[in-house]
Amino acid sequence: MRLLLILFVSLALIACETAVLKPPPDIAVSSSVKPTYTWLSQNVFGEVCSYCHTARPPYLLDYHSIKNVVKPGKPLESRLYYMVATGRMPKGSSKLPEEKKWAIYHWIQNGAKND
Repeated sequence: MRLLLILFVSLALIACETAVLKPPPDIAVSSSVKPTYTWLSQNVFGEVCSYCHTARPPYLLDYHSIKNVVKPGKPLESRLYYMVATGRMPKGSSKLPEEKKWAIYHWIQNGAKND
């Protein structure tokens, strides 16, 4: 009986972990928002992520370390997009604005290039 309970809880946790991701909604984004590494580096990775992810993994220090959490061309399979789209990151009360999620999605979709 206890084994069945453990199995059930494990399956429930796995189901929660594999949430179905969708592309971000088409929103009107400011003309200053760019789905480029340069823009994201200044406005997301450096401004938001660096508070935690320069001291603990996954380290998001530079382009090469950020590439470890993305699959170029496949944002729905990328850990970075998953974490922000599901609201798991950034931690705390302030979530990432939709236009920044949009920029991350489209940067990855476009190949996650170092521009």
